[in-house]
Amino acid sequence: MTSPSQGTQTVNEVVSSPVPKTYSLFHSSSQTASIKLDRTNFLVRESVVLPVIKGNRLQSHISSVGVVPLMTLLTPGSTLPVSNPEFEEWYIVDRMLIGWLRNTMTQEVAAQLLHCRFAFDLWTGA
Repeated sequence: MTSPSQGTQTVNEVVSSPVPKTYSLFHSSSQTASIKLDRTNFLVRESVVLPVIKGNRLQSHISSVGVVPLMTLLTPGSTLPVSNPEFEEWYIVDRMLIGWLRNTMTQEVAAQLLHCRFAFDLWTGA
């Protein structure tokens, strides 16, 4: 997975891909995982959590093939970068996924992963 960069790209060069706007994962208390990650149950917890992530089309946030949109873009005729709305949407969803993933961990495991800035890092235990 590529990490967010300060790189720039012109608005005309950006190829928009549809971003799913419905993330039931974040709107339903019934989507909480009943198995909390601890030191002994990674595979069992993964078998519960991964289908929910995939069902919400969020696997690109935890996959090494996920592409993070550029943080800024250059508008034609300007030398000043502007915020990329695709990055802003990606970042918001990533923050929500991090919160949800931390809620599927014991306090001990979550505390060990506080340094993780992105869902990919949290998923891989970086």
